[in-house]
Amino acid sequence: QPDAGNNPPALNHGGDAARFGGPSRNLRARAGTVDYDPQAWRFDSSTTGVDKPTTTAYLISSDLDLEKTPEDQYEGDVIAMIAGRKDSKVVNNPDGTTTTKIAIPHTYDEAMKGENAKEWGEAIQSEIDAHIENGTWKLVPISEAKGKKIVGSTWTFDIKRGEDGTLARYKARFCAQGFSQLEGVDFITTYSNTIHHNTLRMILAVAALRGLHLSGADVKTAYLYGFIEEGIKVYMRQPRGYEKYQDGVPMTCQLVRSIYGLRQSGARWEARLVKFLVSKMGFERSQCDPCLYKIKKGNDYLWLCVYVDDLTFASTTKEFRNHIFKIIQEEFNITDTGNLTWILNTNISQDLEKGNVTVSQKVYIEDTVRIFFPSGVPKVTGRTVPCDPSISDLAPLATGEMIDPRYRSGVGKLVWLVAISRPDVAYAHSMLARHNQGGGERHMQHLMKAFAYLGRTSHYKLTYGKDNFPTMCKFIESHGDFRTIVLDPET
Repeated sequence: QPDAGNNPPALNHGGDAARFGGPSRNLRARAGTVDYDPQAWRFDSSTTGVDKPTTTAYLISSDLDLEKTPEDQYEGDVIAMIAGRKDSKVVNNPDGTTTTKIAIPHTYDEAMKGENAKEWGEAIQSEIDAHIENGTWKLVPISEAKGKKIVGSTWTFDIKRGEDGTLARYKARFCAQGFSQLEGVDFITTYSNTIHHNTLRMILAVAALRGLHLSGADVKTAYLYGFIEEGIKVYMRQPRGYEKYQDGVPMTCQLVRSIYGLRQSGARWEARLVKFLVSKMGFERSQCDPCLYKIKKGNDYLWLCVYVDDLTFASTTKEFRNHIFKIIQEEFNITDTGNLTWILNTNISQDLEKGNVTVSQKVYIEDTVRIFFPSGVPKVTGRTVPCDPSISDLAPLATGEMIDPRYRSGVGKLVWLVAISRPDVAYAHSMLARHNQGGGERHMQHLMKAFAYLGRTSHYKLTYGKDNFPTMCKFIESHGDFRTIVLDPET
């Protein structure tokens, strides 16, 4: 936590936002009060010091007309959702009928003194061991960093779930606080690519059409394989709980490799991976999507999609895939996850005999719906639809109407569903996205209807099949003026 002297100066935004400043406080979000403090930027209802605006404004503190919820319910409050903070995750129990909520700590002390301290301690030790094995940093006396800004460090924690929503593992990540880096001094390039969702959908569809075998792999501590740029020296604070001294003199970490949280880490990892795949293995890199690669040997070929540390393979044979995997494994520490079942919070299942690839986001939908309906989606009778006709008549906020801060985040959650597996809510999303600059109570009613629909239809799946392709082509031909050759799957 930074001290009060390092806080940003107080700013007055004319009443349209809370005042920033004051002593550092922990992030807490509760019904009836708001206290928001990621890195000492704060929303505090008691210190706004401004009158409520007469025009559009954000809901703050007493303006949040939130119903009190029992302690055992989900405590995802408005500001916590805006901050992206996760206080807990719900996992399915092995019996398949009940769930358990596991608290996620936000500091090292919380992890070691709270529930599941043993599991979190093992995850922390595993992370430290990985850094030692990779030689991520070397300890030097703090005097060597004289005149340089020492980058802060922190621990982050998360729960990893399997494709069925059950607990997979506890995860701890040691990160640099890259916001304290100086451009041109501590880093040069930061941009890195990730696979586009359209490309991923295309690979799944082609796999169904051509009978390609889908599989996955995970690169362990991927960012640690990137090296700090030549001529750049980055010093970082030692990991909390593992501080070391030399003759009573504090030490600091001089980074040799990139680490999660550094501004340039993504770019350095991508540079290392691209050099290996293209220069050493002979992969061709797509000009349309730089995270899509292809390699061909004889009659066998393989597509490779890269999303940071997640690798997705689509290959003609399992033998060729295993051959490529072993070569990559010689360079990086990667885990073979077998048949592709889970990627980007999405469940994938493939039936090679039927030629089908099925995509489901049931777990993600249930997590998202739980934010808006902590007690469960209300039961209704009649048709279940994502929106009603009046959604097209939604008008922007009028003078005096208040913005609901949940709105933009909620619409953003719809985007991911539409992009991957739920085109049935695409129209509702397009209508709601028109009001991203300010959605109020009227807009929230339609958003809640969309999420209620998703909650009732979370089991819906999107299926790609080779037998569906000709039918789709004929449908498009009969409703549009297209050349037949454009619809030929071999061109």
